This record gives sequence, structure tokens and C-alpha cells, in this order.
Amino acid sequence: MDELIQNIIEPSSLSEDTINSLHELGDLLRDDTNRIIIHDKLSILLPRFNQILSLLTNQNQNQNQNQNQNQNQNQLLMNKLQLETLRVIINILANNDLNRDFFTNLTPKLSEINNKKDSHKDKEKGGEFDIDIIVNEFWSIIKTHLDNYMNKIDHHSDRIIEFIFILLNQFIYDTDHKSQYLEFFNSLKIQWEIYPLINEDNIGDIGEFLYELLSSSSSSSSSLSSSNLLTETDRTFLSGKILLDIPINDLDEETALIIINLLSLNKPSNELYKKILQQIELYDTNESILIKRKLFVLASDLAPIYDDNNTTMIEQESALNISIDQLQSTNDPYVFSCCCITIGNFIHDKSSMEKALTIL
Repeated sequence: MDELIQNIIEPSSLSEDTINSLHELGDLLRDDTNRIIIHDKLSILLPRFNQILSLLTNQNQNQNQNQNQNQNQNQLLMNKLQLETLRVIINILANNDLNRDFFTNLTPKLSEINNKKDSHKDKEKGGEFDIDIIVNEFWSIIKTHLDNYMNKIDHHSDRIIEFIFILLNQFIYDTDHKSQYLEFFNSLKIQWEIYPLINEDNIGDIGEFLYELLSSSSSSSSSLSSSNLLTETDRTFLSGKILLDIPINDLDEETALIIINLLSLNKPSNELYKKILQQIELYDTNESILIKRKLFVLASDLAPIYDDNNTTMIEQESALNISIDQLQSTNDPYVFSCCCITIGNFIHDKSSMEKALTIL
């Protein structure tokens, strides 16, 4: 393995030999023992990984200036290098908290990277690297790739995004340090680059990561810093895109559950309450009783009710009106039951009972 590492970090130029060495190293890292052994080499490997990935992003940004055969060949070489590099990193991270800890060394301050980078250039020549800087630089490059894909700068990176999603998922499975990693990614706000990329085809690949990340942010724990709380951008995503662009009735059960979990992070809202009632009616019970029941619970949770201090009387009355309207038009027993629960929750005294009876 040492020889492969030298083959990766020593040559001044990148070539097919580099790709072959990366591929062999990735194969070796499927073994738990090799993941442990490579830990002491990460500080010299990551700068090379950053170099490969940053060269790719720089090239992607300029690729429209000159389109010729040589550029296309170089692009293919760079894409292979990028995929093999990400595959190596994925295997480094798999089932190894020590290596994951390295890649989440400190809360990243990406705004400071450019200011610090020049002051650390000389360290590379001496074989020493500031770990804080190279880790932060790595995540900055990852975010650049997500941005490039979102802005259609790179038209060849579907698999790159797929690999980045796999890489991110390494931090939420089979780990004792999940809360530490989620705090790190919350400080990065990496989800903001992911939101515009979400669609029906990839929500199953990255949805669980987003749920873990956002549910940790939605916690009411006083230990959370302000940077780790759900932002307006997060709430806009939760309340809009994942429901409007990805109808639950078009998804398999596993992916539908991910969507429902994400939607459960919303605050009570009549708009969402009404939309979920519509989704319940559209969803075919023959597809999944579980999803139908989960949607039923979700709708009940999202309806503004009396004992919720965060809802106003106007919102509660609106939920009442929505429920009564639905009762008059639905043939779905789940919708009917949910509306009855909402009406029951609205009634808390004589005045509210009279209000409900008047509308009924």
C-alpha cells in the first residue's frame, strides 16, 4: 500500500498511472485493516486529493472557452481521476470513525480559507500540512462541485454527484460520532448546495442524510449554537420543494418514508396540512398501508391545533374550515378520520364547540 500511495502523491503530473494506483488503493481500502493502516497517511494524501479535485473544478469552469479534441480527452482523464479519488475517500471513511474524525477535524471556517491558504503554501514543500486548512479546503472543493453541477457548468458529473452523496452518507451510518459529524456539516451549511439538486431520482440517495442533518438542527436543545438551527432556506426546502417536485404517490415505500420524515420536521401549517390531506387521497392503499398511515399521522401533526403555543386562533379556525370542507368531499377513510381528529382538537371549550357547530 505504501508504494501505491507514493505513486499517487509523488509524480508532478497526473496520468493513467495515477488512475490505476487510485483504483488499486480503493480496492485495498475495502478491507477494515487497511482503513486503519492508512490513517497515518491521510495528512499527506488529502492535499493530493484536493489538488486533483480542484484541478477538475477549475477546468470545468473554463471548459466552454475552447472545445477541441484534446480538451475532451483531458476531461475524460480528469473525470476518471475524480471518480477514483472520491471512491478512495469513500472507502477510507467506511465504518471507520478515526478517519471520519480526520475529515471533520474542526468546525470549518470557509470564509477564512482563502486568507490562510497563501500563508501555508510553503508547508507543502516541506512535507507538512496544516490539517485544519486541508480539511476545510476539501469541503470547500466539494461544495464547489455541487455548485458547478447546479449551475450546469459541468455536464459530465452525474456520477460525481452520486459519489459525493455516497461520501456524505458515510458519516451517518455505523458510527458512534454522528452528532459530532452532523454539527460539522450544519456549520458548513452543505445542505444549501444540495437542495437545488434534489429530484425524484436522487432523493433516496441523499434524503436520509438531509433528514439526520435537519432533524439535529430542529432540536430544541439549548446547546445548539445559532449556526446549527434551521434557517429560512432550510424551512423553505422542507415545506415546498420536496413535496411539490416529488409526489409521494410516485415513490417506492423506502423513499416515500424519507420524504415523510423530512416533512415531519415542519412546523404546523395549514398549507402543508391541506397538501398532505390531498396526498393521502391520491395515495393508493394497495401500494403501501404503512405509507398511508404515516401520511395520516403526518397530517394530524401538521394541523394547527389549540394546545400548540406556536399557532394563532386564525390558523386554528382555518384548519377547522379545511377539515370540514374535506369531510364533505372525501371518500377516503384516512382523510375522514384525520379531519375528525383536527375538529376534535379545535374544540376545547363551549365557545370553540359553538364555533365548530356553526360552521358544520
